[in-house]
Amino acid sequence: MPTVVASVPRRPFMSPLPTASQELRFLRFVAGRGPVSSAGVAEELGAKLGLTRSSVLTVMERLRRKGHLRRRRVDGVYLYSSSLPLDRLERATVGQFVERSLAGVPAEERQKMLYANAQALYRL
Repeated sequence: MPTVVASVPRRPFMSPLPTASQELRFLRFVAGRGPVSSAGVAEELGAKLGLTRSSVLTVMERLRRKGHLRRRRVDGVYLYSSSLPLDRLERATVGQFVERSLAGVPAEERQKMLYANAQALYRL
């Protein structure tokens, strides 16, 4: 009996969200703007940060390889979009920060800390 091998399309693996402030800034920018070209990012964000167009493209391609950005070609121009909507990106960023900040804290103590902080935020 012959062996049947099914081909399953693979989604690129998404690494943890970037902790480098520059990568995170680019990711938030693209998530907030929707599909945008690297030239558009260079004109707005790159100019503000004093980065060249090639530096902007390098950061965007790094984020794409990590699975945080998607790229599609429209009328000969690559448009980049975030793999996560902005609201989910913000929640994931905060969640990742909390996890890293509380690494090593016993689970029971971590839950107490998180509950106390959630209560404080709720009162605001």
